[in-house]
Amino acid sequence: MKLLVDLNEIDDLLYAIQGKGAFGRFKTAIHCHHVENKWYQFREERLKEIAIEFCKYYGLTYHDSPRCDDH
Repeated sequence: MKLLVDLNEIDDLLYAIQGKGAFGRFKTAIHCHHVENKWYQFREERLKEIAIEFCKYYGLTYHDSPRCDDH
Protein backbone atom coordinates (compact mmCIF):
# COMPACT_ATOMS: atom_id res chain seq x y z
CA MET A 1 0.00 0.00 0.00
CA LYS A 2 1.45 3.35 -1.03
CA LEU A 3 1.10 6.19 1.45
CA LEU A 4 0.07 9.62 0.21
CA VAL A 5 2.74 11.18 2.40
CA ASP A 6 6.37 10.42 3.02
CA LEU A 7 6.85 9.72 6.74
CA ASN A 8 10.52 10.73 6.58
CA GLU A 9 9.47 14.04 5.06
CA ILE A 10 7.00 14.59 7.90
CA ASP A 11 9.64 13.77 10.51
CA ASP A 12 12.13 16.16 8.90
CA LEU A 13 9.59 18.98 8.74
CA LEU A 14 8.45 18.43 12.33
CA TYR A 15 12.06 18.49 13.52
CA ALA A 16 12.76 21.61 11.48
CA ILE A 17 10.10 23.74 13.19
CA GLN A 18 11.37 23.17 16.72
CA GLY A 19 13.64 25.45 18.72
CA LYS A 20 16.14 28.09 17.80
CA GLY A 21 16.90 28.31 14.10
CA ALA A 22 13.55 26.78 13.13
CA PHE A 23 12.86 29.23 10.30
CA GLY A 24 16.10 28.44 8.50
CA ARG A 25 15.78 24.70 9.04
CA PHE A 26 12.21 24.74 7.75
CA LYS A 27 13.19 26.61 4.58
CA THR A 28 16.02 24.13 4.02
CA ALA A 29 13.72 21.14 4.65
CA ILE A 30 11.02 22.26 2.21
CA HIS A 31 13.72 22.87 -0.39
CA CYS A 32 15.38 19.46 0.16
CA HIS A 33 12.03 17.66 -0.06
CA HIS A 34 10.99 19.64 -3.15
CA VAL A 35 7.77 20.86 -1.53
CA GLU A 36 8.42 24.63 -1.63
CA ASN A 37 5.62 25.28 -4.11
CA LYS A 38 3.17 23.18 -2.10
CA TRP A 39 4.15 25.00 1.09
CA TYR A 40 3.80 28.49 -0.35
CA GLN A 41 0.48 27.60 -2.00
CA PHE A 42 -0.83 26.20 1.32
CA ARG A 43 0.45 29.26 3.17
CA GLU A 44 -1.20 31.67 0.73
CA GLU A 45 -4.52 29.81 0.88
CA ARG A 46 -4.50 29.71 4.67
CA LEU A 47 -3.62 33.41 4.99
CA LYS A 48 -6.55 34.20 2.68
CA GLU A 49 -8.88 32.10 4.87
CA ILE A 50 -7.67 33.97 7.96
CA ALA A 51 -8.20 37.34 6.25
CA ILE A 52 -11.73 36.37 5.21
CA GLU A 53 -12.57 35.20 8.75
CA PHE A 54 -11.14 38.45 10.17
CA CYS A 55 -13.24 40.56 7.80
CA LYS A 56 -16.41 38.62 8.59
CA TYR A 57 -15.82 38.97 12.33
CA TYR A 58 -15.36 42.74 12.08
CA GLY A 59 -18.10 43.29 9.48
CA LEU A 60 -15.67 44.20 6.72
CA THR A 61 -15.79 43.33 3.05
CA TYR A 62 -12.97 41.14 1.80
CA HIS A 63 -11.69 41.96 -1.68
CA ASP A 64 -9.70 39.24 -3.40
CA SER A 65 -7.21 41.24 -5.42
CA PRO A 66 -3.44 41.29 -5.86
CA ARG A 67 -1.38 43.49 -3.62
CA CYS A 68 -1.54 47.12 -4.58
CA ASP A 69 0.39 50.31 -3.89
CA ASP A 70 -0.81 52.89 -1.40
CA HIS A 71 -1.67 55.30 -4.25
